[in-house]
Amino acid sequence: MVRKPKASKNSYLLLPKEAITQLSKTSLLKSVFWISINWIIIVSVITSAIYLNNFIVTILSVLIIATRQYALSILLHDAAHYNISRKKLTNDLISSLFLSFPLLVSTELYRQHHLMHHRHLHSENDPDVNDQVKKMSKTELVKMLIGNISGIYLIKSLRSSSSFSMIGRLIKTKCSFLIRENLLFVFFILTASTFIIYFNIFSIVLIFWFLPMLTFFTFIYRFNAIAEHSKCNPDDELEGSRNIDVSLIERLIISPFNKNYHLTHHLFPGIPFFNLKKATQELLKNSEFKGKACINRYYFFGRKSFFKDIIDV
Repeated sequence: MVRKPKASKNSYLLLPKEAITQLSKTSLLKSVFWISINWIIIVSVITSAIYLNNFIVTILSVLIIATRQYALSILLHDAAHYNISRKKLTNDLISSLFLSFPLLVSTELYRQHHLMHHRHLHSENDPDVNDQVKKMSKTELVKMLIGNISGIYLIKSLRSSSSFSMIGRLIKTKCSFLIRENLLFVFFILTASTFIIYFNIFSIVLIFWFLPMLTFFTFIYRFNAIAEHSKCNPDDELEGSRNIDVSLIERLIISPFNKNYHLTHHLFPGIPFFNLKKATQELLKNSEFKGKACINRYYFFGRKSFFKDIIDV
């Protein structure tokens, strides 16, 4: 079955239909390429850290891997919209094996969760509405950073993702498509476990996969969840989400794969990550969008930064 994500009705007034059609074209080759690059980085960082056997290098490796785990979650987000492939089987198989299962989440359950967010943005039925804040003090931001990195907020983080986690879902599922996903997950776990036991790398997986996933990754995930919609106008589609012009460092650490063009994504969820920047450039030619869109320059520094908007000084 071929899936065709749709933009909102008002979005079609912002760009020509031909441009939307062109920008919405998926590329399996590009998606697989970037998924592969991400995994190559992860394996290379782990291999280097083991070889160098240095505490500082290990900590830096944990941070880098956490950023790549977040990058995997962004590609999973694309898969939730069938932006890897419009063919469900191809899209979800790639997503499950290389994106969602390594993070212990379900592609289909995440899709259900995320599409509810799109349909009910800013309302009480939005499953992510509690991620929005009006203001944060610097102390609260530091507490969030320390709480996530130290594991203090681990239970809170696990609860927030429980609606799409694979853990605990294996025996509860009744829907046939989720049963198939469960069987694939069991195959994945058995294969991964066999590999880990055979090569005796349990400690390596614990330090270089689960430690970053339960510390730095949770902070990056939480911070971006706050940045997407906080202090945006819930009554206007052009002001309900934000785009952020990011620096190279911000792109590498907290905003991979054009995650910063979140307003553009909400207007056109069928546009794959690799076309979001181009779509935003086209949108900026529209006077209504340019005049009303919620846009920040950088996350942390400058008078137009997200940090300046959200931090109560």
